[in-house]
Amino acid sequence: VRTDAENNPVGDNPVTRQTPQMFHRQPRSTNPNKYIFWMNGGGWCRDVEECQSKTGAATEKGTRNAPDLLRGGMLGEECENVDSGNPLFCDWGTFQVEYCDFSSFRSTQGLSNGMQFRGKAIAHAAWRVALDTIWSEHTTSLAGSGLPETTPFTGLIMLSGNSAGGVGIMSNADELKAIMINEAPYSTRFQGATLKMQVHSAPFFSLPNGASSDPFKTLIDDMRSTHGNPTTDSDCTHASRSS
Repeated sequence: VRTDAENNPVGDNPVTRQTPQMFHRQPRSTNPNKYIFWMNGGGWCRDVEECQSKTGAATEKGTRNAPDLLRGGMLGEECENVDSGNPLFCDWGTFQVEYCDFSSFRSTQGLSNGMQFRGKAIAHAAWRVALDTIWSEHTTSLAGSGLPETTPFTGLIMLSGNSAGGVGIMSNADELKAIMINEAPYSTRFQGATLKMQVHSAPFFSLPNGASSDPFKTLIDDMRSTHGNPTTDSDCTHASRSS
């Protein structure tokens, strides 16, 4: 985890290990109990050859500094209401998870063809690190308040991401929620916290039923085979409902 904008690395490169590569910025005093947990995007790879061609890009991402990432959009620090500003979220704490599995943080294959396919494990590990960090900052803020240091965090955490990272947030959201509300010690520490989700540029649409071919479904099937991706058709579709 890189904990500040001065590039303070702690942890390992996610290309070779299961440890997450993540950048963190603390919330400002104006909004101390709100955080964004953001997953970066970066496309998919459908077979071993294509995944091998992308490992260099993943390694390059793993060596980037925080100033290259924590700028603009929902993660920007500028609070002015201008084109480059971020007046709604500029003072929130942020966690930005680097993208390296090229399967929207859903790969489960493990070691295969000299590469690690463990995107799901990376997402879950990053989430636990984020929860631990939020709790540490929360207990620090309780010092001198008169409240017990065991007082739960009751703030807001926004799950978010873009492109393939947005798909990763959507497909992992239920599992991340389950970790927070069912797994000790988080179930006690975050009792009463609010978890929401907002994704950017993430939905993908297949061809209508009856089309002669469906390249999107072919891509998904190839990815399942390569990555050990547990996603099913029902996970990727939303049935229409009558009003």
